[in-house]
Amino acid sequence: MSTGVSTTAYYHSAYRLSAYKTWKAGDYFIGNIEAGFGAGALYAIRSFKDSTTEEEKKSDYVIGPSFFARWMFAAPFFITVDSVYGIIGPSNRYGDIFALNARDNVNFTIGFSL
Repeated sequence: MSTGVSTTAYYHSAYRLSAYKTWKAGDYFIGNIEAGFGAGALYAIRSFKDSTTEEEKKSDYVIGPSFFARWMFAAPFFITVDSVYGIIGPSNRYGDIFALNARDNVNFTIGFSL
C-alpha cells in the first residue's frame, strides 16, 4: 500500500508491505468481518521547504507487527482499518519505548473488491 500528499511547501510519501494470517472473525449487521495478524514494514519520505529555508528531507523505516479488520458490508464494498506498529526503527533503535507511538502507521480505507 502507498499513501502520500503533496503541496508547494511539503510532501510525504509512505510505502508499506504487510503479510497476514487471515480468518473470518464473525458477522456484523449486514456483512461479515475478516481479520488478520502478521508482520509489516514501512518506508516513508518527507520534505519541507518555505521561502526562508532550504529544503529539508527526512526518511524513516519501521518493521513490526501488523493487523487489519475488514467489514464486507455490501459485497464487494468494504471498510478496512489496517496498521503496522513500529517496533524496529530509527527513533527507538536504542530501546526508547516512549518513541513507539511515533512510528505507527494506521490506514482507514473504503473500497470495493473485484
